[in-house]
Amino acid sequence: TSDHEHNATVDNSCVTVYVDYSTGPKTSQCIDVNGTVTGPQIVSEAGYDIEGTQKYPTEIVCRVNNFPGPDLEKCVDMPPADAYWAILVYKNNRWDWATTGISEITLQAGEGIGLVYADNGEVSFPK
Repeated sequence: TSDHEHNATVDNSCVTVYVDYSTGPKTSQCIDVNGTVTGPQIVSEAGYDIEGTQKYPTEIVCRVNNFPGPDLEKCVDMPPADAYWAILVYKNNRWDWATTGISEITLQAGEGIGLVYADNGEVSFPK
């Protein structure tokens, strides 16, 4: 795969958690679930610590495992349009933009969530 494409195969027996740091690692994990889970629950189960902003603590993702660091992003209001964590969901056999805040996302086996850091405003969707 190229730097802008990463295979995030979604397995029907689990929820896929895809994280792309843009200029760093890209990971995809299959987390077993029973029933429905929320976005924050499954991201945490995959080993990622997410942080919102002071103004939007549960709606947006400002930091993933302390990236970007507080020296680059204060996480007070909305992050800038060219450097932010995009929230993607995999439902109905395709990746798309999340239409709600991360805390309102619900997922079941066969679905997925992706956190992709925008590189100069560009968001690379998983393949």
